Amino acid sequence: MSQVIGNTSISKTLIEIFVNPKQAVEAIKLNFSWSWLALALQLITFAGILFWFYQGLTPQWIVEQQLLHSPELTPAEIEQSKAVLGQMASAMPMVAPLLGAITLVIVMALNAFYLHIYGKMAGHNQGYGRWFSLTVWSQMPLLPNMLGFALLILASNTADMPLSTINYASLNQLIFGQVIGDQYYTLLESISLFTFWQIGLMAVGLQQWTAQSFGKSLAIAAAPFALVYGIWALVA
Repeated sequence: MSQVIGNTSISKTLIEIFVNPKQAVEAIKLNFSWSWLALALQLITFAGILFWFYQGLTPQWIVEQQLLHSPELTPAEIEQSKAVLGQMASAMPMVAPLLGAITLVIVMALNAFYLHIYGKMAGHNQGYGRWFSLTVWSQMPLLPNMLGFALLILASNTADMPLSTINYASLNQLIFGQVIGDQYYTLLESISLFTFWQIGLMAVGLQQWTAQSFGKSLAIAAAPFALVYGIWALVA
């Protein structure tokens, strides 16, 4: 944590990625191996808080919350599903953080691959490892996101909180207010204010590393999100 290169350090960069991202991405470019610490910090924070959340939920509540997403089930199917989900509910404190962490790493790896391909096509041959480093650091808003989630857990007067609490900063919960079963509920629950923060950090990194305009960098950073959410909206 105290390793210093030039006039900066890992500790300083962990702060500057939030308050002075241009300076941070320059430091990251000098030592992309710092991304392993940033990745570990994100995964430990994410998995730890998610474990804490699920560990406090009763198995019956977990099953009820999961069944809310299947309103089309018949009474017989509900009873059958309760039996299956009930067997799995006690394992959720371990399964949910593990699967969530694996998903995070896969998404980062895919995003880095996208940037690697773009870089080759545009003549910015940074190498996959460096693009992965930039991707990891652009995901750092996950930390304040999870810390906000932790505060909600602490402030709750009951351990059995809605599973959707983790999406407290989603566009749906902040603006649209769609309910389960509405056409765009799942889509809007998956897009949060932190999503835009992450895209912004990626754009800053692209601008600094490629010397292209911020507008172009923002378009490149946002393109995968626009594609995924655009297709999602069309098939919803």
